[in-house]
Amino acid sequence: MNIPFLKTAEQRLNALFVIAFLVSAAGFWLGGGGLILTGHDDKVPASWAASASIWAAWTWLVLLAVALWQARAKGLWLLAFAPFVLYFPYGWVMIAHDCSALGKCGSFLGFVAPR
Repeated sequence: MNIPFLKTAEQRLNALFVIAFLVSAAGFWLGGGGLILTGHDDKVPASWAASASIWAAWTWLVLLAVALWQARAKGLWLLAFAPFVLYFPYGWVMIAHDCSALGKCGSFLGFVAPR
């Protein structure tokens, strides 16, 4: 990768670190962390927000792969953001079964109990 203002491998890793931080913060905030941190923990995020958190997780995984490819073991520092970016997508895909792994989410309030 030949970017004029990122001349060294350390500068490229630092840029990936900052981008991964922003992606993980956005994924955490959209996935439900924003509601929890603002005191609205009794509400459920909209389906577009859950979908956005899943796509943020996929984006973060790509950034992790690029960091591991370019910086080898130093790229493992991006794993510090894993709990923030993967927590809510894991909940929406594996526990709630309302979203697919590709971010297609249905209505969270559309569940009807069987009679």
